[in-house]
Amino acid sequence: MMNRDNPVWLITGCSTGFGRELAKLVLERGWRAVVTARDPSKVKDIVEGHADRALVLPLDVTNPKQIEDVVTQTKQRFGRVDALVNNAGYGYLAAIEEGEDDEVRAMFETNVFGLVDLTKAVLPIMREQHSGLIVNVSSIAASTGYSGLSVYGATKASLVGFTRALARELGRRGVTVNAIAPGFVDTDMTQGMDEEERSRLARRSALKRLPDVEDVANGVAYLLGDAAKNVTGTVLTVDAGATA
Repeated sequence: MMNRDNPVWLITGCSTGFGRELAKLVLERGWRAVVTARDPSKVKDIVEGHADRALVLPLDVTNPKQIEDVVTQTKQRFGRVDALVNNAGYGYLAAIEEGEDDEVRAMFETNVFGLVDLTKAVLPIMREQHSGLIVNVSSIAASTGYSGLSVYGATKASLVGFTRALARELGRRGVTVNAIAPGFVDTDMTQGMDEEERSRLARRSALKRLPDVEDVANGVAYLLGDAAKNVTGTVLTVDAGATA
């Protein structure tokens, strides 16, 4: 059964942005976390003071050996995984004809294939405990067109279909599967925009502001709680009303 009082979270892409904030939130609430990043040195500050509840591991989701190692060490340390948050992603802002072929393929390798491979590797643990939560981090770019984000949007749209089908597959095993679709928040991608571009994005939203990464982290935490025990196969949008 799901351990909602002292859950174990496996979170990818924790060095910056939403993944970093979620890892901090999880540990601050007294929960346990496997904090992963391509460069683990960038997340060591997150786990300071939480050594008894945290495990820091290197993870490039396009590396099958690292996926295997993360799952093995998580099982050895905690014996379970209550929530898998597939947050690791790669994206850039560029017109379709300006993107390098290697970068296009890298987006699919990380945002789609790596996510699927890690999910497959974690599922035996969730099947054994007959419970679990999987959250795939999509984007509002999956449903709303943005110039310069065509390939990125394609990768994130694929996660919505994956989420809904997987929710059907795993429901009988007690595993819920949802996606979260953040709007433009304070991440590496938006930090590359100038102030006028950021202001223009804020004006497009119903609330006339951009959401914070903390808002997205709180949305994921909600999905693990009892209030969301019957929420599966859906997309939680956190965008200050940009797609309203």
